[in-house]
Amino acid sequence: MPATNSSEGLKFCKDHPGPIHLLLTDLVMSPPDCSFVSGDNEFPNVHGYELAVRALRMRIDLRVTLMSGNIDQELAGYGIRRGDLPFVPKPFEPRSLCHTRAGAQIPLHY
Repeated sequence: MPATNSSEGLKFCKDHPGPIHLLLTDLVMSPPDCSFVSGDNEFPNVHGYELAVRALRMRIDLRVTLMSGNIDQELAGYGIRRGDLPFVPKPFEPRSLCHTRAGAQIPLHY
């Protein structure tokens, strides 16, 4: 099920009654509006790494794959080295996504 932004994706993770087999998210997402990350805002618009962390807090069995067009710079910005997490560089063919190792643990200490 596609989500148009991280807020929608978080709502889906919380409310969907069945299993969610994979979260595929871009590291960099532009929020459509200003949204503050706070205790009062359960579904903020956040970047892809934080979306993955928050989704995993809701669904510990969720598999996650990150994607980005500017691999090394964006990964380094989050303290991630290439190979640490499931990752697919953009642009990609659907077939290459099938060969990506999904499901490694994302550190929840972020």
